Order: sequence, then structure tokens, then C-alpha cells
Amino acid sequence: MPKFHLAAHIKACQTAFSFNWTPGVGQTDGEAPEHGWANINHVASSTKEMGPGTLCEILDDFFGDSNWKKTTALGRIMLHKLSEALKAMQEHSLTFNELEESIKESDLGVSSLAKWEAKIKALETDHTNPNPFEHRADTMTLAATHLKLMQQDARELEEGSTISLHAEFSCSMLISTGINLEHAQCHLHADTALLGPHTTDAQHTKILTHSNTLQHHIDGWTSIQTLYMPSVANLHATGFTNSRRDNGNDSSCLRPNFDSGKAEDIQLLLASEICSLVLCNQKLLEAEWSLCMAQAHDALNECHSHIHLHFQLMQFKQQHICRQGVNTHAKKTLDAVEDHLIISHAKYVCACKALVALSDYINHIGWKQKLQPLKKSHLQPMGDFTGQSQGTAIMSWIWLTHRISDDDSKGLQDLLRIEWCKVRACHDRWGEEILLLLEEMQCILLFLDWQAHQWDKHTGAQVPQRPEDVEGVVTYAKK
Repeated sequence: MPKFHLAAHIKACQTAFSFNWTPGVGQTDGEAPEHGWANINHVASSTKEMGPGTLCEILDDFFGDSNWKKTTALGRIMLHKLSEALKAMQEHSLTFNELEESIKESDLGVSSLAKWEAKIKALETDHTNPNPFEHRADTMTLAATHLKLMQQDARELEEGSTISLHAEFSCSMLISTGINLEHAQCHLHADTALLGPHTTDAQHTKILTHSNTLQHHIDGWTSIQTLYMPSVANLHATGFTNSRRDNGNDSSCLRPNFDSGKAEDIQLLLASEICSLVLCNQKLLEAEWSLCMAQAHDALNECHSHIHLHFQLMQFKQQHICRQGVNTHAKKTLDAVEDHLIISHAKYVCACKALVALSDYINHIGWKQKLQPLKKSHLQPMGDFTGQSQGTAIMSWIWLTHRISDDDSKGLQDLLRIEWCKVRACHDRWGEEILLLLEEMQCILLFLDWQAHQWDKHTGAQVPQRPEDVEGVVTYAKK
């Protein structure tokens, strides 16, 4: 699949048909038929009113001129391409060697490398074999995490190994509801920010209804929270403030004002916010860890969807919408998508802050390699390489991270295998590019020798017998 058109296809096609992962093609982009038209586009305004004969002659002249310029510049072009390929090959070789050395530090890494190399060679031999560039680890969503925690609670109650302090709320249900309330607060903040100076009574009523409903839910949840976390009541009484939605949030979501008394600004004080001050039940910490881990991956997937939708809407708007009224409606749709992206960004940042706070009390490793700090600059569409291509640029990490695996070590190895395959492919493609450029240069030299011989033949062509005409023909041929 040509590289420029590949980004418009589904992920399965991007993995299976990318030139970057195909052996033997070097840095071929597959867009050669399109290159010639780039220089012809400006001719359209002149040729659209021409007849068929004149149109063909004009296009022949322009394409002939383009071919002549390309032929005379082949030496300079090939030298530039070879210099760039040698430089890129050196950089990618260093990266590939460093990655392999780090993997080989353990016996498991050595055996894994042998398996990965066998798989990728099998794919290069027969494309019906499993693709090592695809994710194989089972994934877990927030809904699946809820179900797993509920099943664990039911099993513990049947075995009598735990006692629930509330008839309807277990530890995991308490944390799950608290995270949902925190997300509802963020949504209410965003809806309130949209109110302008000319807001109608109906809009005010809608916001107040949501605020009152949220307030009742928080009051009911807080009364149950004190059963599992008695110290929360004392922290509220002393005016303790430590919200995950504050302090260094790079998203555009509004920060809470703890003194406002509004429902969206109430501190919920989940275990991750107070575990550094008071002793928390380990079961609460484990439940919040699992839920925040799944929430972060769900939020990241939501960011993927919103970014892709915004990119597609922008493309459609630029190509098909021109009138003011339709542009206004399109702008409102784009703003709505951006608002959802802001909320998903804030949701991810909030979950990651909780994971950082909980990581000091729960022994889980490797998660920071999957869930990196998410900044606004990372929220770019796939294929937006700021002037670079997939084979040369480093893609934003959000497109290289997938949802969490049920087995952490298995999921980490899955990500590591894919990253190794991609680094190896980039290394091999640049090595192939150097060989292809050298071979192509040999063909160019043979072609130029042949063309020079052809022009030499024209010096003896039949021409008018005037000396000045003969001299002109020979001079043009030699040139």
C-alpha cells in the first residue's frame, strides 16, 4: 500500500501492507505515479479551456521538460539520497543495537529474541504466517476490570475470607463509584464552562439539575466511604486539599475551586489521594490500582478515537465545505469533538496521577513504559510527522501504546516484541536503500552512456547544407 494512502486504512492494513515493514523495498514509498502530477497541477487553469489536441501537446511539453530536468539532475539527486541514507543507517543501527543489547541482558530476553526473529523470518517467507507486528496479548477494558473485581468479591464472600462493611457496597464498588463520580465532576466542569453571557433559562436549569443530582450521589457515596476510610471525615473537617485534578494538569480542563462549595469541586479523597498521610486498607489500594490502570488505557483509546475523528472532519471540511452557514455548523461539530478530547485527556492524567501515588504501596513494575506522561503536543493524528515520514520520524508514543494485558509481563513482552520488529525493519530498510541506490546508480550510468551515444548519432543526421545549420545541429547534439 503506498505510504501516503496507508494512513486512511484500518490498523490491520497498516500493519500488513506497510512498505516500512516489507523486505526488499528500501525506502520506496509507492507513490511514484503521483509525483509527476504535483508539478502539473498549476497547468490546470490553462489547459481546462483547451481542445484535446492542444491539451495533449501542452502536457507532453510539460512532462518532457520535467523528465529532462530530472535527467540532468540525477547525479545531484542520487548523491543527496545516498548521503541521507548513510546517515539514517548509522542512526538506526545504533538504536537497533542498543535495543538488542538491553533485551539480551536476561536469559528470557535471549530466548525471546530467537523466537521473534524466527517469527519475522517466517512472515517474510510466507505472508500467511502470523504477523509479529500485531498485538497478541489479551486486553482488558474498564468494564472487564469491574467484572473481574465483582467476581473476586463474590468469591471472597462465599469463602468467608472477607467481611463487607456495607450490605450493597464492597471495597471495589466503593472505588469504582468514586472514580465515576470524579469523571462526572469533570464533565460538569466542562458543561459549566460552556455557559456564556446569553445563556437561556433552560440551559441554566439543565446545569443546576445535573449539579443537584451529582451532589446527592456524592453525599450518599461519602456516607459509605467513612465506613471503609474513617480518617476521611477528619481530613474533611480540617480542610485538607489534595486533588488529583490539580497541580500540573496539562489538559485544558478547568481546575477545581475547593472553596466554591459546588458539587463539581467537592474533594472525594480516594485512597490514592490520602495514602501518603493515613493508613489505607490494602484491598482499597489494589482495587483503585486495577481500576485506574484500566481507566488510563480506556482514556487513551478515547483520545485515539477523538483525534482520528477530528482529523477526518477537518479533511472533509477543507475539501467539501465552503459556505458560511455550513462552515459554522462544521465548526460547532469540531469544537464538540475537541471538548470530548479535553475530557479524555484529563481522565488519563487523573488516572496516571493516581497510579504514581499508589505505586509506592503496590508492587507493580513496567507500567510506566506503557503509560507515559500525556501532553497536548502528543495529541496528534497518526501520520502527522511534521515534515518527516514513518521510516524516519519517531511516532508519538500514544500510537505505540495499547491497552493493558491481563498478565503484565506478557503484555510488556508483546509491546517489546512489536517495538523490536519495527526497529529491526527500519534498520533493514535503510540498509536495503543503500544497496538499491548503488545499483540504481549503475543503471543510471549505463543509461547516460546509451543516451550520449544516441545523441552522437544525431551529429551525422541529414540537415540543410548551410554550414551554420550543420554547426548548430552538432552543437545541440553534443550539449
